[in-house]
Amino acid sequence: MIIVEKENIPLIRVENLKKYYPVKGGIITHTTGYVKAVDGVSFSVMRGQTLGLVGESGCGKSTIGRQLVGLETPTEGKIYYDGVDLAALQKDRKQMREVRTRLQMIFQDPYSSLNPRKHIYEILAQPMLYHQIARRDTVEKEILRLLDMVGLPRTVLGRYPHEFSGGQRQRIGIAKALSLNPEFIVCDEPVSALDVSIQAQILNLLKELQKELGLTLLFVGHGLGAVNYVSDQIAVMYLGKIVEYGDAKDIFHHPVHPYTQALLEAVPIPDPTEKGRERSLLQGEIGSSTCPPEGCRFHPRCPHATAQCRQEIPEMQEVNGTVGKALEADAESRRAQGRNAGSVKAWEADTESVKPWEADTESMKTREADTGSGKAWEADTGSGRMRAAEIGDRMTGDQEQAENPGVHMTACPVVLNGQAEARKLWGNIF
Repeated sequence: MIIVEKENIPLIRVENLKKYYPVKGGIITHTTGYVKAVDGVSFSVMRGQTLGLVGESGCGKSTIGRQLVGLETPTEGKIYYDGVDLAALQKDRKQMREVRTRLQMIFQDPYSSLNPRKHIYEILAQPMLYHQIARRDTVEKEILRLLDMVGLPRTVLGRYPHEFSGGQRQRIGIAKALSLNPEFIVCDEPVSALDVSIQAQILNLLKELQKELGLTLLFVGHGLGAVNYVSDQIAVMYLGKIVEYGDAKDIFHHPVHPYTQALLEAVPIPDPTEKGRERSLLQGEIGSSTCPPEGCRFHPRCPHATAQCRQEIPEMQEVNGTVGKALEADAESRRAQGRNAGSVKAWEADTESVKPWEADTESMKTREADTGSGKAWEADTGSGRMRAAEIGDRMTGDQEQAENPGVHMTACPVVLNGQAEARKLWGNIF
């Protein structure tokens, strides 16, 4: 099957995606209900871009990723790859097999995603041989190319996964995903199990590989700084639904939905002067995916919930110019008065969490065991410094954003009702 590139068509498009898991019970086992892990999600990812997926544990982020690469079958909805419905390809095994090579996944746990009974040569060679990406006489050359690409020495081919550190194992997982020459990769929290210094290296590696190979990524994560660092667009999920979606700058500079604002507000600030700062933390318990709340799923924890929120399921709508300008003007005024300095520092502090190379450069150079090469550490460190300037550009892009506004959508009717509600909402949060 030959996939023809089409201009202005997203590489990945998802329409009303749902995934329900049956709950069994009773003396005679039968279905008593469903866990609504993903419930009516729609989004698109343009070729060469990164979509960040953020939310609490259990909100359905990883389930979406597994459906995109074919590890889970959707209960309802459509997934389009380069304009082709993947469900329609299920009948043609040959075509589906070819498409599967272009949709790959980097798993969250580097310790369990590699077969402990096989050495690295087998782990990387078998997928390429099975899908005829390489022949037996050329596969070793391809493996060495992959190792160079992810910053591992060529002497590791005969070693087993337990002989590597966590950072090295994750690099092997990235090499395994790249071995089939994919166009789209789901990064399922690829840095959550790693220490901070190794997180920076993996994030830098992903960005370099994306630029070099033209990859399209879905980045699932909890760390808001890491997600903002690698993403062009961000989708915020809560209990199986997307509650806010837009360009990364819009989401981080002018969050609209109360849940998004609460996520940013919860970021710890490593500043003793901010120790006594009051935070608008969420109250109440997270709802159940088995029996989600009526209406807006966030309303039991939302301090601005109205009767409309408790009765009607909100639809995603674009944030209009009036609301957006009101939020921007109010935020700018509070910045000038120093009233919301804490929230700005929260963004900066969370972003700093992906820049440990400046403080840990010396220790990184001495830890050759994690990369097998001191030069690889130095290369990652230098790349990190270059990325520091990029983060600064992204976090101070208000003027560019005003000149070139992007898509910004939310599912909060309180904000969309008008300027007065938006100004009140922003003031109460910050």
